[in-house]
Amino acid sequence: MTRMRNLHAHFKSFSREERKTVAGYLLNLIDANFGNKFSEELIAFCVDMIGKKEAYDLLKPVYVEKVDYSDIDHLFDWVIGKLLKPNKDMAAILHNIFYPALEKQYKHPKGRSNLELNKRLDHLQETFNLSDDETAILQLFYLMNTNIVVSTHLGNSPLDFSDFATLRDLGHYVLGLNRKPFLTAISTGILLDTGLLENEDSLSIA
Repeated sequence: MTRMRNLHAHFKSFSREERKTVAGYLLNLIDANFGNKFSEELIAFCVDMIGKKEAYDLLKPVYVEKVDYSDIDHLFDWVIGKLLKPNKDMAAILHNIFYPALEKQYKHPKGRSNLELNKRLDHLQETFNLSDDETAILQLFYLMNTNIVVSTHLGNSPLDFSDFATLRDLGHYVLGLNRKPFLTAISTGILLDTGLLENEDSLSIA
């Protein structure tokens, strides 16, 4: 994976509602043990969500002799380059260090409040009689189109959820949904029947 620029500065401008939702996506992926296969991608996602200084402050007490303040601008490179057992250590960092910080963001998100997206989703849900699962799928696609952190980390290979095959195989994990109704929603449900989602090689919000 090619490390992209730190996006935490962009994430600071997002609403509390977006922060809560995106933190929930990461918590779902870690709960589903995606850290075993996609540890580099999730570490990068977490650093952009939490912030490099905050991530450094979390790592330093655990890796006292391994991480130095000079590493703060290159935490991702440090994680994948200086750990003795990178895959095992990255999974431990995700579960034991970053997970509690993400839970805090999920339960007590900071920033301005903006209920406009929730109002729009509620309106669509009522108008088209959408299930909660279908509404959650719409929200994911909306954020992939409008939120640079989400589009960077959930809209690029290998975790590109705009790709139908990836969404079909892994999408229920990121949203924390049961697989069977999720598959129905993206393949034969009202989202496609009404044109709210367009399904070709890649899914997009209409």
